[in-house]
Formats: sequence, structure tokens, C-alpha cells
Amino acid sequence: MRQLNVIANPSAVREAADAILAAGKNPTVEAVRARLGGGSPNTIVRELNAWREALGERFLALEQRPPLPAPLGEMVKDLWTVALTHARAGVVDELAAERSSIEGARLLLEADRQELEKTSQARALEVAELRGRLELTDRARIDAEQRLQQVTGERDAALMEAGTIAAHRKALEAELSRTRAEREGDRQWFDAEQQRLLREVDAQRQSAKDSARSVKRLEDAAARAAEKHAGELARVRDRLQTAEERRSELVGRVKELERQNRVRRASPTSKSSSKRKATPKRK
Repeated sequence: MRQLNVIANPSAVREAADAILAAGKNPTVEAVRARLGGGSPNTIVRELNAWREALGERFLALEQRPPLPAPLGEMVKDLWTVALTHARAGVVDELAAERSSIEGARLLLEADRQELEKTSQARALEVAELRGRLELTDRARIDAEQRLQQVTGERDAALMEAGTIAAHRKALEAELSRTRAEREGDRQWFDAEQQRLLREVDAQRQSAKDSARSVKRLEDAAARAAEKHAGELARVRDRLQTAEERRSELVGRVKELERQNRVRRASPTSKSSSKRKATPKRK
């Protein structure tokens, strides 16, 4: 919008009017505005009316002074006549200028109104565009919030599943530790049982050797006393036969224990077939 940047104050308007009148011209509204470089036409019209009313008083004050020399008095009279003529003509010119100024102001106001309408239309378009963008932003925000809720739910479900998996893993680790402890216990039991069986086998072997030596001694004694103790020899032979059967039985048991030992070594985790199996007692 256009603006009247120059302020038409009373003193500026009077000085401009005096300067225009001294140049022999009529101080109209447009002439004063042109000399001031702008200003409100209404303000200039009001100040020019006040200037014209004061102009007559200024000339009357000049007439009340001591008489001037004739040439100077004639000059003042001519100047007064010109001022009156300009003042009379100025009224008409002032009215025309005022109408022109009013028309110019109206045209300016109309241009400003049209410009305001264009600006308002542009602002309305901008507002509509901004509202559209705001609606899109709101929809995007709603979609983002829904997506956030979905992701939050998925995260919570994943956390719950992770907790379940962690608990299951801990249970498996505990089960594995228990299984390892049981296997270690079984291994220790198997080693102890193996050592016991080996000691028993050694004892059986030693007993067999002792029996064989006893049988040998008995045979020797029997041979020496065969003639004298025939009945005793028969009994010794029976005992020898019994000892031999016992030795054969012990040898069979030793072989069975060795076979069982090999089976246990081949499958150390099989508890159902080997764990704490009762060892037969000696007869």
C-alpha cells in the first residue's frame, strides 16, 4: 500500500505557501504538496485556509505602520492586489484541487482496496493450503501414533517372549547342570564299582591260586598216603573235584564281570542297564 510519508504540519504548510506566493504563483493544495514532497491533502487544505485568513491580517498590519515611500507603497499595493486576486482565484482552484485530491485519494483507496482484496484472496489460498497441509500432518501424526502403538505392542510381546525364552533357557541350563551332576555321580559310582569288581576278581583269582596250591598239596599228600589212606584219597579227590568246579565257576564269573565292564565302558550314560546292579554274593 502507498503511504504519505511526509507530515504536513502547520508551519511547513505556511512556509511553503509564502514561498509560492513570493514566486508570483497561486499556493494551491497540489502546489504545496509538490513543494513539500507529499502530505495529506485534507491537512494541507485545512492549513491553507488558516494561512489565507491570517494573510489578510498580515496585510492590515502592514497598512497600520508608518506611511511608506510612494514607490514602495505602490509596490505593496500591487502585491496586495495580486495576493487578493490569487486568494480569490485560490478559492476556486482550491476547491478544484480539493476535489482532485479527494478523487486521487479515492482512487488510492480503491487501489488499496483492490490490493487488499488480492492480498486477502492470496491469504485465503495460503490459509487453505496451510489447512490442507495441517490435515495431512494430522493424518500423518495419527498414522505415526497408531504405528507407534503397534510397534510398542510388538516390542512388549517380544519382551515377554524374550523373558519366556530366557526362563526356558535357565530351566534348560539347570536341567543340563543336573544331568551333568548325575553323569558325574554315575561315572564316580561306575569307577568305584569297577574298582570293587576288579578287586573281587583279583581276590577270586588269588583264591583260585590258593585252591590250586591246596589241591596240589593235597594231591601230593594223597600220593604219599595213597596206599595207607585209600579212603582219605577218595575224599581228597572229591574235594579236589569240588574245588575245580568252584574254580571253573569263579573263572566264568570273572569273564562275565569283564564282559559287563566292557559294556559299561561302551555306554557310560546308560543308567537303566548298569546303574547299581547287585553283585552276586559268594557261596
